Amino acid sequence: MKLSALSASFLICVSVFAQPSPSRGAESSTDNAISEITVERLGCFGDCPFYTLTLRKEERSRYVGNRTVGNRIFGGSGQYSAEPVSAEAFDRLSQAVADVGFFNLPDEYGPATIDSENVIVTVKTRFRSKRVAIYGFSRAPVPVWAVVTLADGMAANLHWEDGAGRLGFYLPQATSQVKPEYTDQARQAGLQGYVHVYVEVQADGTTSPEHMMVAHSLGMGLDQKAIEAVSKWKFKPAQINGKPMAWVADVLVEFRLDKQN
Repeated sequence: MKLSALSASFLICVSVFAQPSPSRGAESSTDNAISEITVERLGCFGDCPFYTLTLRKEERSRYVGNRTVGNRIFGGSGQYSAEPVSAEAFDRLSQAVADVGFFNLPDEYGPATIDSENVIVTVKTRFRSKRVAIYGFSRAPVPVWAVVTLADGMAANLHWEDGAGRLGFYLPQATSQVKPEYTDQARQAGLQGYVHVYVEVQADGTTSPEHMMVAHSLGMGLDQKAIEAVSKWKFKPAQINGKPMAWVADVLVEFRLDKQN
């Protein structure tokens, strides 16, 4: 799925599982933690996004829009900054990047074509930096889509400012929720917990399963049940300065057994 209001949508279904990170000798988990992630959307001949988003753990994050159409966060050109992303949020991002195997991906995906949308994703830790260039973002591998989506979601939770001060930005809000159904297998196993879902809420407040991505899985069919439930939720769309816009919402779908289940 291409999580951009100005681009065609593609189906992505990603399940991120906690896996042990490979040993690197004496390096600590702090050394392996991400300190910075940059997403460069380099545009195309159409209305593709054209901006650079840099999220940092210990320094201010930055957004630079390079033209007046197609920018993911603010919809226009200009430079904006925000406070550093919280250590807790960056730790979650670091684990997710490790889980999808980002550091093991090839450095390039192609081939490049004259009208393709080119995207560069760079992730830095204390001891290494990984840069992945994608020529033709619609054909990007699922792990790259996942990292870009996680960066979008993290950016949505920051308070961005330009030279004139803080912007009037509001995240999507769920106004009504539908309780998910259990599968027989999960009920018999007594499985409980949360499915973490990223969902793109359109400017009119609508969404659909092809605009969703599972970031944390429970398994036993509950991921699909979570997507089916969220597709029936109602949302108030994101807004910038009073204007509705598409944005990725970060939701947790709870599965808890009770007498009705």
